[in-house]
Amino acid sequence: MVKRIFKEYLSGTGVDIISKYLYSEGQPSPAQIACKSNGLDKWHGTTILKFLRNPNYVGDLVHGRETRKSVTSKRRDVISADKWIVVSDVHEPIVSRDDFNEVQSLLAQRKRDSTAPKKHLLPMSHIVPIAALVCGTKRI
Repeated sequence: MVKRIFKEYLSGTGVDIISKYLYSEGQPSPAQIACKSNGLDKWHGTTILKFLRNPNYVGDLVHGRETRKSVTSKRRDVISADKWIVVSDVHEPIVSRDDFNEVQSLLAQRKRDSTAPKKHLLPMSHIVPIAALVCGTKRI
């Protein structure tokens, strides 16, 4: 599965199209394979991106990509790549280092940058539903 995802992306197929292919073929999603109670059969582009960005597939062992403020916190903070602990060539690679590096280059080229910070169209629209702000309605 991993080899196929890399091959498809290198051939020019986007992450959303790859996820649609996998879903239409009935391939089990990672959440299903992990037997998560809320695991859906749907594949998403973000899942494909996680596969493509994962350095474990070239045989590297990476620690310290995320951290939590406390043991009880569910929120994870992403650590910058220059602070990761990387041990190279720990296990047999699934994807060649050349292919992995080429995918990283393509990902950087295709990355969409947001042009402006998100702003709420109406004051408090992030708190009050838009329907409640329309004239004539009495719902809040």
